Amino acid sequence: MKKRHSLFLTLLSVALVFTSCLGDDEENYTYSSDMAITAFSLGTLNRYLHTTSSTGADSIYKKTYSGSLYSFHVDQENLLIYNTDSLPYGTDVKHVICNITSRGSVVIKSMNSDSLNTYSTTDSIDFSQPREMRVYAPDGSGYRAYTVKINVHQEDGDVFKWKNISTNNLFSTLDGMKAVACKNYIYVAGNSGAQTKLYYTAISDGSNWTEYGMTFPADAYKNLLSHNGNIFLRAKTGDTYIVTTQEDGKPNTTVETGQDALTALLASDGEHLYALNNNGELVRSDTQEGYNCSWSTETLDNGNTFLPSQDISYTLSALRTNNNAARLVLIGNRSVEEYASDAAAQIWGKIIEYDNNTNSTWMYYDGTSAAQQLPRLSGLTAFAYGDAIVALGGKGIGACTTTPFYMFYASYDGGISWAGDTRIPLPTGLSGVDTTFALTVDHDNFIWLIRGDNGQVWRGRLNKLGWETEK
Repeated sequence: MKKRHSLFLTLLSVALVFTSCLGDDEENYTYSSDMAITAFSLGTLNRYLHTTSSTGADSIYKKTYSGSLYSFHVDQENLLIYNTDSLPYGTDVKHVICNITSRGSVVIKSMNSDSLNTYSTTDSIDFSQPREMRVYAPDGSGYRAYTVKINVHQEDGDVFKWKNISTNNLFSTLDGMKAVACKNYIYVAGNSGAQTKLYYTAISDGSNWTEYGMTFPADAYKNLLSHNGNIFLRAKTGDTYIVTTQEDGKPNTTVETGQDALTALLASDGEHLYALNNNGELVRSDTQEGYNCSWSTETLDNGNTFLPSQDISYTLSALRTNNNAARLVLIGNRSVEEYASDAAAQIWGKIIEYDNNTNSTWMYYDGTSAAQQLPRLSGLTAFAYGDAIVALGGKGIGACTTTPFYMFYASYDGGISWAGDTRIPLPTGLSGVDTTFALTVDHDNFIWLIRGDNGQVWRGRLNKLGWETEK
């Protein structure tokens, strides 16, 4: 049984110097170093989660974790105590054991009245709403009243939800597709007969798509990418097209065009473009333009025989250990005609150091084992998502016999090893369907998937990637 004592019994000497009305504006608050909460932490917490059995039956199960893993900030100026990193969804905060370091005696005010109870390290406290805790000076000269707020996520962070936001018949006519995000807009380029058409929508919309006022050569969509706030397309004819954008990412009406000696645009690290030249070499632009500029050959740790030439995408992820460095990963497939026996995708990576003039070597990731390689899939598309690289593709090609749209795949080691991503389900009706598609992710961590067979536009996000840190 919890031990509850009135303030009269436990702090008689203090009660003699205060009025009995707790709401009196003239109460004596004396902020001295002799009365302060200096640290606050939580003990073992219970978390209740929902699960569904293989037969469809629902049940609730409990798991425990250490609350000490979540730091609490003690704001002495505003007399607030709170956690900036919210506790996991399903945490029971009605029965909490907390640990308090203080100068002076600590009491907690009732949730329903003005009564006060002594704090105990063994009694659980209901923190389902903010609570007032007071610390009294040893000599009874005054007290400080802190508000304690325990933040808990109100949704399961590991749940991914798709929403079919529109169906657009424009996309159902496209034979091949690719999508990129640029600032506040999503762009989709696709082959329609003998030309590439470009469409765009605001990331806040997704239902209303506008066709760009110019078409491009039929294969230009394959080299679609966003670089320094502009949209790049490139055709085998050697023409590179740059659609410049406005501050919010909406396209301008003019297009810059230039010639280059490349076969494909591959990636951007924010400062340079990467491409394949006519000799099959991986090259980097010496300037930020995408044409009529000089290109330098990159150093590879393996021969350029293993470079991808189709279904190419890339990811650029900041390194946790260095704010001025990032990992650039290139993912794609080799030609089916030349390398029919390939069963896995080709993956390369390098470290970009923005404050260092040295240029690192590209490393070939051949996988730790066949079971951990990324399958060779048609239309393979990869993107950085949270702390992983995520990829999706259609049917297996070459020696890969994977079912079309079997699952999302994820790598948590920068693209070296891969496994099925259990966090992200497939949109309704996509599994097993051999169709044209485009895939990208915006700056709000929403994944966009556009189907070419029925024109459906899907958007979804892992809950925790939409959370903001408590200020």
